[in-house]
Amino acid sequence: MLATLLSVVVYSVIRLTPTQPGQLVFHDDFDGPVGSSPTGWTNETGGNGWGNNELESYTQSPANSYLDGKGHLVIEARQQHTTGTDGIARDYTSARLVSKGHFSLAYGRFEARVMVPKGQGIWPAFWLLGDDIGTAGWPGCGEIDVMEVLGQQPNICHGTLHGPGYSGAAGPTAEYVSKTSLANDFHVYAVEWESGYVRWYVDGNLYHTVTPGSVAPHHWVFNHPFFLIRTSQWAANGPETRTAPPSSRSKWLSIMCEFISWRASRKAKNTRSVSVNFYPDDRSNSIKPLNVPVKALKNFLAI
Repeated sequence: MLATLLSVVVYSVIRLTPTQPGQLVFHDDFDGPVGSSPTGWTNETGGNGWGNNELESYTQSPANSYLDGKGHLVIEARQQHTTGTDGIARDYTSARLVSKGHFSLAYGRFEARVMVPKGQGIWPAFWLLGDDIGTAGWPGCGEIDVMEVLGQQPNICHGTLHGPGYSGAAGPTAEYVSKTSLANDFHVYAVEWESGYVRWYVDGNLYHTVTPGSVAPHHWVFNHPFFLIRTSQWAANGPETRTAPPSSRSKWLSIMCEFISWRASRKAKNTRSVSVNFYPDDRSNSIKPLNVPVKALKNFLAI
């Protein structure tokens, strides 16, 4: 079956740091042979729209997510008819990778250096989702959108918070407007998250802050571990995203991430251990957060 390559997402390093300020406790540099799959991530699959009326079916296919052999994880959105394991037929495919069941964390700095794609209908995103989604549901679990860039507006980055009573269009949001296209080069997208605020940055420039007072009288739900999600959505809900580009424009587009990191809470100066959800394998979803000594965690992860 012929497929037209529409978008590529490339990730390079992931790091987590929940102890002393600036200390790194997890990273993923995506080293591996060309075409191999990254470890420590799960491909969520299906074409049910994912709450955004998305037009793609997320797959586990190496055509949609793979290592490029140069320290990058690639996510490709392709114009390709497929019927997913859920029985839903779609004309586009992509990948949705999550750290759920592998690691999650509360508080600190999360950042990624990314080159986003441009083009009508593509919607790359890096975001955090509360790991209690199975019991609290969405938006009760909370969601932190670190970066969303609509392909037809490649100079604008959106940073948004979602929770009970302030989700979807009602979520506190802000735009970082770049003087040039964000698709032309790498940029660092970050959030700093503490118990009383979430702050958004692009290339070190603060452009958005949300506090419990910002969402009052609604409940602030950002006080527990979250896991990571990387997607390249296709023609989802949003300004002018429902129109896919003509085939003549369906050329190679890329999101390239050179690193993703999570650094320590600034308030954790005297912390010698960290509460982190860590799962030895995908069968351990019932494991509760453990207070893990920093040295032991670093040694285990060989950082």
